[in-house]
Amino acid sequence: MANASANQSKKSFFNPFENFANMPNFMDFGNLRQQYSKNIEALTHANQVALEFSKDAARRAAEVMQKSAQQMYECSREAMSGKSLEEAQNKQANMMLEVMNDAFNHAKESADISSKAAKEILDTCNKRLSEVISETYSK
Repeated sequence: MANASANQSKKSFFNPFENFANMPNFMDFGNLRQQYSKNIEALTHANQVALEFSKDAARRAAEVMQKSAQQMYECSREAMSGKSLEEAQNKQANMMLEVMNDAFNHAKESADISSKAAKEILDTCNKRLSEVISETYSK
């Protein structure tokens, strides 16, 4: 009896896949492929959103830089054309206030765009995670 058990152990050691055909089908590779495909789709969508945000942010930053450079040029020109030193100082102070207000508005706009992109990315990931959980526990 012990000899038969030893032979069985030896046989299964040298041929581990001998009883593979008798094992229950615990892996549905079609389902697994479908799950990975859905995961890749969700990741691709999240990356597209991030890429679009990056493009929009870069485009907006270029616009802001161009506008700021134009404002600086106008401020310098107006300061030089002032009749008196006091008038030039007032114009510069007003232009600086305008530039600062624009900078804060652009920062707020960038933060809004960024939070919108982050929300969309998180919504995509959350939706896919919810699908995975419901698919896993519905079986």
